[in-house]
Amino acid sequence: MQEVKIEELKVVSLIGAPGSGKTTVGKMLEEKFGFGRLVSGDMFRRVAEEDSERGRLIKHITSNRLLVPPDVSRPLIQAELEVFLETKKSVVIDGYPRNVGQLEVIEGIHPSVLFVEITVSHEEGRKRIEKAKDRGDRIDDKVKEVFERGFKTFENETVPMIEGIKANYPERFLRVDGLQKPEEIAAEIGSWATNKN
Repeated sequence: MQEVKIEELKVVSLIGAPGSGKTTVGKMLEEKFGFGRLVSGDMFRRVAEEDSERGRLIKHITSNRLLVPPDVSRPLIQAELEVFLETKKSVVIDGYPRNVGQLEVIEGIHPSVLFVEITVSHEEGRKRIEKAKDRGDRIDDKVKEVFERGFKTFENETVPMIEGIKANYPERFLRVDGLQKPEEIAAEIGSWATNKN
């Protein structure tokens, strides 16, 4: 059997502000389109539970809604993507990369990642996060503060990264309206990604 390389996987990165629906859409791409799914937040939270220097560092970073530095995230992302080599699946990454340094990491691991931005306004994202908290989906007493910090990070670090992706890789970039139904967003992304080489 011929060895499959990470570059041979079809990797789709879902990017969006807090409350844009990345997780919901990622689940639908997994369930309806057969994508493997890598949730960067879940991966970092798992590592944050380790009783190690790396675990404590990531715990501090994630609990403050900061971005994990490239030198810390690269081996984790690479190891997670390698899991999918056995199944040769397409993979959706939920929430990574989020800044230029992380973009360089993912591009160094897989040079032809497809990028999808799911857009929602600040107000819509805040409403969704608050509704999720009311349903008990997210456990965080400081939900508004955490949302505002995450949204500010998105504006300051992720938006410039998105502009760079659009300018340098327009053929690998798709922007979708996050106000559509999640099923419609997943179908649009699934169709677009399927038609990419």
